[in-house]
Amino acid sequence: MFGFKRKDSSDNDSTLNVVAMRGDPHSTLLSLPDVSALGYAGVKRLFIGFSATAYFPGASAYDLRAKDFIDVPDAAGQITFENVNQTTAISGAAFAERKFLVSKFAKEIWPWAKARLQSLANDPKTQERARLLLVTNSDTDAEVLAMTLAKMQGGPGQLVGWVRGRQSEYKPSSLEAQQTLVYDDLAEFTSGRHKDKTLLVSALGPMARGHNIVNADGLSAIGAVVICVRPLPSSDSPNNNLAHICYETGKAVAFYSSPGLLMMQERKHSNALLQSIRTARPAFSQQPDNIRHYTIMNILVSLTQLIGRGRRGGTPVTCYFADAAFLNGVKPWHEMLNESVHQLKKDGDWDQFERHHAGVASALLKYINESRKDAR
Repeated sequence: MFGFKRKDSSDNDSTLNVVAMRGDPHSTLLSLPDVSALGYAGVKRLFIGFSATAYFPGASAYDLRAKDFIDVPDAAGQITFENVNQTTAISGAAFAERKFLVSKFAKEIWPWAKARLQSLANDPKTQERARLLLVTNSDTDAEVLAMTLAKMQGGPGQLVGWVRGRQSEYKPSSLEAQQTLVYDDLAEFTSGRHKDKTLLVSALGPMARGHNIVNADGLSAIGAVVICVRPLPSSDSPNNNLAHICYETGKAVAFYSSPGLLMMQERKHSNALLQSIRTARPAFSQQPDNIRHYTIMNILVSLTQLIGRGRRGGTPVTCYFADAAFLNGVKPWHEMLNESVHQLKKDGDWDQFERHHAGVASALLKYINESRKDAR
């Protein structure tokens, strides 16, 4: 299925954005062996898959609603969420202001990043991991962030490396060649020509499912992950809406005696959910509760994958939220996270989620509690 949406690209220009809508890919893969076996042999067959994020209840684009036969518990306490007291908010900014705000953000965060790198280098436990991974949600933002840091007076200069996404791999850039990395460079990052880089800047995509960046001892070479732009899926994008609708409809609609009745109920439920999304106020904090929960859980999947770059070999990692959009607004970030934790508990999913993703779960609870104290 394809979705079409007008996308504003500047003050006076817009383009038609065409998206292949993903729906619910894990559930589709799960059903294929069953459907094929029933069609060809008249019996059911088991489909076995392994994925760290397949069991992620509420994450409409990732969660695999299936029986869990193999449990590999996660280690708690390795992850910490903290805020960086930035004042520059990039998330939600108009397209025309984006480049200016990213550049402003880079100048504001450099003193903090410099101090953090020094702290990592001075600690015997982390001196081999004295690197920061700065993450944005697009190649364009990542390039501006890396370029500003590399060229600012008194900045890190040649110590900055921009990890280019596959779509921008061959596009011209004002950054010097030795400061640009491609996906394949990550596999030999600590021993190759980029091993001196201490500030890695990347969009979400290349890093979330990137190569393991480890030192010779197999431990992570990343000391901390900094989220510079909130990795928030657009609440009105067609592919995310389809994922939400497929996920909730699959949970809510019961079995019927005929396929026709089942389809009518699915259509009725899907249309009602789509209408609630379309008529809600545009602010994310005022989206329908279920849609907000699904979106937050999808964000946590991306954060889990990103944080994994710093957990290799069992190393602890701190994930810093540096975009002010995490901290301000009608409903603060920690309150929305707390609502999702309560929803997981209400649905009976928290215990197993805490087992599968103990690092993220313990970090969430600690971050929520600490944020409440700071709010007082």
